[in-house]
Amino acid sequence: ITASYFDAFGPGYSSNGLMFSHGYTGLKGRQAGGLLFNRFLGMHPTAYVSRMGITDNPQDQSRKSGTREIHAAVDANLTSALALNVGWWMLQDTGLSEVNFKKVDTLQPPFGYARAAFEAQERLGQTLGQEINAELAYQAGEHTRLFMTGGAILNTEFYATPIERVAGSALGARNPATPWAAAAGTKVAF
Repeated sequence: ITASYFDAFGPGYSSNGLMFSHGYTGLKGRQAGGLLFNRFLGMHPTAYVSRMGITDNPQDQSRKSGTREIHAAVDANLTSALALNVGWWMLQDTGLSEVNFKKVDTLQPPFGYARAAFEAQERLGQTLGQEINAELAYQAGEHTRLFMTGGAILNTEFYATPIERVAGSALGARNPATPWAAAAGTKVAF
Protein backbone atom coordinates (compact mmCIF):
# COMPACT_ATOMS: atom_id res chain seq x y z
CA ILE A 1 0.00 0.00 0.00
CA THR A 2 1.33 3.43 -0.92
CA ALA A 3 -0.12 6.90 -0.46
CA SER A 4 1.11 10.39 -1.33
CA TYR A 5 0.00 14.01 -1.21
CA PHE A 6 1.27 16.96 -3.24
CA ASP A 7 -0.02 20.52 -3.16
CA ALA A 8 1.19 23.53 -5.17
CA PHE A 9 -0.41 26.95 -5.16
CA GLY A 10 -1.97 27.83 -8.51
CA PRO A 11 -2.17 31.15 -10.32
CA GLY A 12 -3.93 34.14 -8.80
CA TYR A 13 -6.09 36.61 -10.71
CA SER A 14 -7.35 39.96 -9.40
CA SER A 15 -10.90 41.30 -9.76
CA ASN A 16 -10.01 42.88 -13.13
CA GLY A 17 -9.14 39.40 -14.51
CA LEU A 18 -5.38 39.99 -14.78
CA MET A 19 -2.87 37.58 -13.25
CA PHE A 20 -1.01 38.80 -10.17
CA SER A 21 0.85 35.53 -9.43
CA HIS A 22 1.85 32.33 -11.24
CA GLY A 23 1.65 30.50 -7.91
CA TYR A 24 4.30 27.88 -7.20
CA THR A 25 6.69 27.57 -10.16
CA GLY A 26 8.85 24.45 -10.51
CA LEU A 27 11.36 23.11 -13.01
CA LYS A 28 9.07 20.62 -14.87
CA GLY A 29 10.53 17.61 -13.11
CA ARG A 30 7.29 15.97 -12.01
CA GLN A 31 4.05 14.84 -13.65
CA ALA A 32 0.69 14.10 -12.03
CA GLY A 33 -1.73 11.21 -12.27
CA GLY A 34 -1.64 7.76 -13.80
CA LEU A 35 -2.23 6.32 -17.27
CA LEU A 36 -4.51 9.13 -18.50
CA PHE A 37 -3.58 12.31 -16.59
CA ASN A 38 0.16 11.55 -16.73
CA ARG A 39 0.91 9.45 -19.81
CA PHE A 40 -1.71 10.67 -22.29
CA LEU A 41 -2.39 14.23 -21.11
CA GLY A 42 1.10 15.00 -19.79
CA MET A 43 -0.14 16.99 -16.79
CA HIS A 44 2.33 18.78 -14.55
CA PRO A 45 1.13 19.83 -11.07
CA THR A 46 2.96 23.19 -11.18
CA ALA A 47 3.77 26.02 -13.53
CA TYR A 48 7.40 25.74 -14.58
CA VAL A 49 10.34 27.70 -15.89
CA SER A 50 11.14 26.96 -19.52
CA ARG A 51 13.39 28.58 -22.09
CA MET A 52 10.50 30.88 -23.04
CA GLY A 53 9.84 32.07 -19.47
CA ILE A 54 7.18 30.72 -17.13
CA THR A 55 4.75 28.18 -18.61
CA ASP A 56 1.46 28.41 -16.73
CA ASN A 57 -1.53 27.06 -18.67
CA PRO A 58 -4.37 25.80 -16.44
CA GLN A 59 -6.83 25.69 -19.36
CA ASP A 60 -4.81 23.46 -21.72
CA GLN A 61 -4.98 19.68 -22.19
CA SER A 62 -1.29 19.32 -21.33
CA ARG A 63 -1.89 21.33 -18.18
CA LYS A 64 1.00 22.95 -16.33
CA SER A 65 -0.45 24.78 -13.33
CA GLY A 66 -0.92 24.56 -9.57
CA THR A 67 -2.58 21.30 -8.59
CA ARG A 68 -3.46 19.34 -5.45
CA GLU A 69 -2.78 15.61 -5.95
CA ILE A 70 -3.84 12.83 -3.58
CA HIS A 71 -2.75 9.31 -4.55
CA ALA A 72 -3.22 5.81 -3.14
CA ALA A 73 -2.23 2.43 -4.60
CA VAL A 74 -2.35 -1.22 -3.65
CA ASP A 75 -0.02 -3.89 -5.07
CA ALA A 76 -0.95 -7.53 -4.57
CA ASN A 77 0.82 -10.73 -5.62
CA LEU A 78 -2.07 -13.07 -6.41
CA THR A 79 0.26 -16.00 -7.16
CA SER A 80 4.03 -16.28 -7.57
CA ALA A 81 3.65 -15.16 -11.21
CA LEU A 82 0.46 -13.05 -11.20
CA ALA A 83 0.28 -9.52 -9.75
CA LEU A 84 -2.45 -6.87 -9.49
CA ASN A 85 -1.95 -3.13 -9.03
CA VAL A 86 -4.81 -0.70 -8.40
CA GLY A 87 -4.17 3.05 -8.21
CA TRP A 88 -6.32 6.12 -7.50
CA TRP A 89 -5.51 9.80 -7.99
CA MET A 90 -7.60 12.87 -7.13
CA LEU A 91 -6.46 16.07 -8.84
CA GLN A 92 -7.82 19.51 -8.02
CA ASP A 93 -6.95 22.90 -9.45
CA THR A 94 -5.54 25.30 -6.82
CA GLY A 95 -5.90 28.56 -8.75
CA LEU A 96 -7.74 31.59 -7.36
CA SER A 97 -9.75 34.27 -9.15
CA GLU A 98 -11.33 37.35 -7.59
CA VAL A 99 -13.40 38.04 -10.74
CA ASN A 100 -17.13 38.58 -10.15
CA PHE A 101 -18.43 36.20 -12.83
CA LYS A 102 -21.92 37.76 -12.73
CA LYS A 103 -20.33 41.02 -13.94
CA VAL A 104 -17.60 39.62 -16.23
CA ASP A 105 -19.20 41.40 -19.22
CA THR A 106 -18.33 44.75 -17.63
CA LEU A 107 -14.58 44.01 -17.64
CA GLN A 108 -12.60 45.75 -20.36
CA PRO A 109 -9.72 43.46 -21.40
CA PRO A 110 -6.50 45.32 -22.21
CA PHE A 111 -4.90 44.89 -25.64
CA GLY A 112 -3.82 41.25 -26.16
CA TYR A 113 -6.35 39.80 -23.69
CA ALA A 114 -9.77 38.26 -24.38
CA ARG A 115 -12.84 38.36 -22.16
CA ALA A 116 -13.16 34.59 -22.79
CA ALA A 117 -9.93 34.07 -20.81
CA PHE A 118 -11.48 35.96 -17.88
CA GLU A 119 -14.63 33.81 -18.12
CA ALA A 120 -12.51 30.62 -18.10
CA GLN A 121 -11.21 31.56 -14.64
CA GLU A 122 -14.55 30.31 -13.26
CA ARG A 123 -13.06 26.78 -13.43
CA LEU A 124 -10.27 27.57 -10.96
CA GLY A 125 -10.38 25.65 -7.68
CA GLN A 126 -12.54 22.84 -9.07
CA THR A 127 -11.77 19.11 -9.21
CA LEU A 128 -9.89 18.04 -12.35
CA GLY A 129 -11.06 14.49 -11.76
CA GLN A 130 -10.43 11.20 -10.03
CA GLU A 131 -8.42 8.69 -12.00
CA ILE A 132 -8.66 4.96 -11.32
CA ASN A 133 -6.15 2.54 -12.90
CA ALA A 134 -5.75 -1.23 -12.68
CA GLU A 135 -2.99 -3.45 -14.05
CA LEU A 136 -2.85 -7.24 -14.14
CA ALA A 137 0.63 -8.62 -14.88
CA TYR A 138 1.88 -12.16 -15.46
CA GLN A 139 5.58 -13.05 -15.16
CA ALA A 140 5.88 -15.54 -18.05
CA GLY A 141 9.54 -16.29 -17.49
CA GLU A 142 12.74 -14.86 -16.10
CA HIS A 143 12.83 -12.07 -18.69
CA THR A 144 9.24 -11.80 -19.97
CA ARG A 145 6.25 -10.05 -18.42
CA LEU A 146 2.75 -9.85 -19.96
CA PHE A 147 0.35 -7.13 -18.80
CA MET A 148 -3.10 -5.63 -19.26
CA THR A 149 -3.84 -2.17 -17.92
CA GLY A 150 -6.71 0.28 -18.02
CA GLY A 151 -7.98 3.44 -16.45
CA ALA A 152 -10.76 6.01 -16.39
CA ILE A 153 -11.21 9.58 -15.15
CA LEU A 154 -14.39 10.33 -13.18
CA ASN A 155 -15.97 13.47 -11.66
CA THR A 156 -14.39 16.05 -13.97
CA GLU A 157 -16.01 19.14 -12.42
CA PHE A 158 -13.32 21.44 -13.91
CA TYR A 159 -14.05 20.29 -17.47
CA ALA A 160 -17.85 20.55 -17.01
CA THR A 161 -17.46 24.32 -17.51
CA PRO A 162 -17.03 24.94 -21.26
CA ILE A 163 -14.54 27.59 -22.40
CA GLU A 164 -13.69 29.17 -25.73
CA ARG A 165 -10.61 28.05 -27.68
CA VAL A 166 -8.94 31.44 -27.21
CA ALA A 167 -8.77 30.65 -23.46
CA GLY A 168 -7.20 27.16 -23.80
CA SER A 169 -7.25 23.80 -25.57
CA ALA A 170 -9.23 21.84 -22.91
CA LEU A 171 -12.61 23.15 -24.08
CA GLY A 172 -14.85 21.14 -21.75
CA ALA A 173 -18.57 20.34 -22.07
CA ARG A 174 -21.66 20.63 -19.88
CA ASN A 175 -21.82 16.82 -19.69
CA PRO A 176 -18.23 15.66 -20.33
CA ALA A 177 -17.65 12.11 -21.52
CA THR A 178 -15.71 9.76 -19.26
CA PRO A 179 -12.17 9.45 -20.65
CA TRP A 180 -10.79 5.92 -20.50
CA ALA A 181 -7.89 3.93 -21.89
CA ALA A 182 -6.80 0.30 -22.05
CA ALA A 183 -3.57 -1.34 -23.16
CA ALA A 184 -1.91 -4.73 -23.21
CA GLY A 185 1.64 -5.70 -23.97
CA THR A 186 4.82 -7.54 -23.24
CA LYS A 187 7.91 -6.31 -21.41
CA VAL A 188 11.20 -8.08 -22.05
CA ALA A 189 14.19 -7.28 -19.83
CA PHE A 190 17.71 -8.71 -19.93
